[in-house]
Amino acid sequence: MKAYAVWVFVTLIAGGAYGQVYKEVDSAAPLDRISVTAPAGGSVRVRDGRDKEYFHGETRAGGGGPVIQFLVNGALGHQHIDMYDARGRLWRSSPLQVDARTDVDDGGTFKSLFTVLYKGMYIYSPDGSESSFTWNGKQTHFLVPWVLDNNQTMKGMKYFNANGKNLVETMARMQKKDGMIWSFIAGNDEGEYFKTAYEKYGFFLRDGGCYFARQPVENHVEYNYVNSIYQCWQASGDDAWMKGLLASAAAALNYSMRDPLRWSERFGLLKRALTIDSWDFQVNDEYTPKLGIGNPMLVVIGKTKFGVFFGDNTGYAQACNQLAKMYDAAGMHREAQQFRDRAVMILQRLNKVSWNGRFFTHFVEEDSTVQRHLGVDMKEQLAQFNAYSINRGLPHEQNVAIIRSYLALKEHLPKGSPGEWY
Repeated sequence: MKAYAVWVFVTLIAGGAYGQVYKEVDSAAPLDRISVTAPAGGSVRVRDGRDKEYFHGETRAGGGGPVIQFLVNGALGHQHIDMYDARGRLWRSSPLQVDARTDVDDGGTFKSLFTVLYKGMYIYSPDGSESSFTWNGKQTHFLVPWVLDNNQTMKGMKYFNANGKNLVETMARMQKKDGMIWSFIAGNDEGEYFKTAYEKYGFFLRDGGCYFARQPVENHVEYNYVNSIYQCWQASGDDAWMKGLLASAAAALNYSMRDPLRWSERFGLLKRALTIDSWDFQVNDEYTPKLGIGNPMLVVIGKTKFGVFFGDNTGYAQACNQLAKMYDAAGMHREAQQFRDRAVMILQRLNKVSWNGRFFTHFVEEDSTVQRHLGVDMKEQLAQFNAYSINRGLPHEQNVAIIRSYLALKEHLPKGSPGEWY
């Protein structure tokens, strides 16, 4: 039996009149309208990339003609169009490769803007990867080899490139037994500084020709890891892949509540040393312990002064809700409810500790006797992660209050300030 190309039906508008143009195709995009010719009195069946039938139509014998139209949909990939004669015998079968490509084309300004943004995302390489490493004998491409940066980059790249999941899979495989996720992967020849600074604290590991490190002060890696799983799942629709990572995601979020370096028993929230928002180095003042090489990144129980940075906690609550959605999709509703409840708990506690009615206070010390002398009133600092938090499922009233705080800042900028968003 031969395979034939199908005919795609295109409606043209020219001089106010509609015309019909037929052209032979073997590929299409979702929602393309396809016209298929089949024997009068016959039928057409279309199966998607997962071999699931999503269209069945019959041609009419006589005046209606033997042409059937359908909208391309279903799972992407290798689809099949089967045409049958009036006796129900297979007459022809045609392959149809279906793929989707994100694009914006208004014929003008927004097409130009889209092109600039798209090219900007692919500045590092033709496939959009910033780096690649040979790990365990296999070259692996990463959008970015840092968990946080990979997650942020995927907010745009997930619509164009599947390489974001490479770091997710790598970190899942290398996840520590206690659930901790490494901050980044790098080539083996670059690791001596991190080995010297971090290995004695358990935050450095060589494996498969590469090394893995955790920036000790960071408390955002686990929730960014779960964010990344969720983004990859939403972009691909790959339920099986997502389900295979549920246990790892839960272990990562549980680690954040169990490690005394990450969890504040006083506040019942995620904690860290005082950093600029979510950056990976702490302020150097009289409270910063002197721990040797790597000092700005190191944290030690009993020496480091910890506190609550609200951005860790709004991000963590969002990740809990995302994991709940993934558990629901997997039919694990009890586990889903547990993480939804945890998200509610975190935000309730955070509001009591950090919300001042207008925005979240940048940092709240665990030790109330600590008095920083940094030349600014930290209680009035509108820290950047207030803007991030608007997109993390906060109540409407809190989002409005944060936006109004930025608007108020805009109206009272110091002379020479570039704007309110810095």
